[in-house]
Amino acid sequence: MQYDEFLKLCQTRRTIRGYKKDPIPDDYVTKILDAAHYAMSGANSQPWELPR
Repeated sequence: MQYDEFLKLCQTRRTIRGYKKDPIPDDYVTKILDAAHYAMSGANSQPWELPR
């Protein structure tokens, strides 16, 4: 992702307060957990422990 794309993503993000009850496909969950695995933690506290 280029800087300009990332900046636009940050500027246009929104907060979601309501969700659909539709099930999430397993491959989506896997991708989300993979991204979370590499996400930084606040003050480098490293609270995440996700199985690989």
